[in-house]
Amino acid sequence: MVIRRGGDPQKALALLEELVGSADMVSREVYADFEASARKRLAHRDPDDRAVLATERALECPMMLISWVWNRDLDVERSRRLSRVS
Repeated sequence: MVIRRGGDPQKALALLEELVGSADMVSREVYADFEASARKRLAHRDPDDRAVLATERALECPMMLISWVWNRDLDVERSRRLSRVS
């Protein structure tokens, strides 16, 4: 993906390694209360993003970089925008 977009694969790999070193795993117990609403918001998109959106809401912290790195899509961001409007 990096090469296709004209990026430097070595720099991309270095960034990912740096991010992994500073990331923590989030247990399902943290986001479980928000999972149903996240699943509903992402019903017609990628259902695998529900954990990211639910964790965002549980921690009250936007994690779009994480979502972009792992999923390279905008479904979570679109859902967040929709929730601000509604």
